[in-house]
Amino acid sequence: MIELSGLYGVYRSNRPSIDRSLITSLVERWRPETHTFHFRTGEETITLQNVEVLYVLPVNGNPVLGDESIRTIGDWKNICQRLLGFISRPQNFNCSSLKHVLKVFRDALDSMTEDQFIWEPYSDDLIESLPDYCRIERDIWRVRAPIFCWDIVEVHLPDRVMRQFGLKQTIPTPFLFDATHFHHDRKGRRNTNWNMEHAQRLPLWNQRLQYVCDAPVNREPL
Repeated sequence: MIELSGLYGVYRSNRPSIDRSLITSLVERWRPETHTFHFRTGEETITLQNVEVLYVLPVNGNPVLGDESIRTIGDWKNICQRLLGFISRPQNFNCSSLKHVLKVFRDALDSMTEDQFIWEPYSDDLIESLPDYCRIERDIWRVRAPIFCWDIVEVHLPDRVMRQFGLKQTIPTPFLFDATHFHHDRKGRRNTNWNMEHAQRLPLWNQRLQYVCDAPVNREPL
């Protein structure tokens, strides 16, 4: 059942450990205006390619939307148990060493040089080993379009990180956000129909293959 749902990759990854120091140092370098991390080496971001390769999750399909019913924490635990076979548990963290580790990560990211950053971490052999649904429509990895998860709308902007796909980086065009984009949340929004709420932006995803970014192959050393 898990394989048929397309969630087997998440199930197989089990419970990943969460490094708060690393996440904090990355968040400090995240720019919501561009949806990218800003490092000394340039802009990088999490792409749909990362999702398919790391979690073997299909990304070319309908957005995760619907009517939001009122559910308790117990309801969500039951859903996780039913679909994934396990229930997520809180992780224990050693808070006393958090500040020291955070400084180590900050210094490492700030001193990173071009030769230390791997722009294309996935080999051809690795990509060819993925299930067919992850390889057949690889153009989806370079789609410039909004992606949805209930109330959350974030924009996938591969044109800002073309070197991650082995292509030349050109000057990207800005993506226009509405004035309230960074103020959306679920507070007081129970029983909201998110399909209706996002009706204005949904056509961009539904016609996503019209917005595939392309560029010449980058033959220069990275």
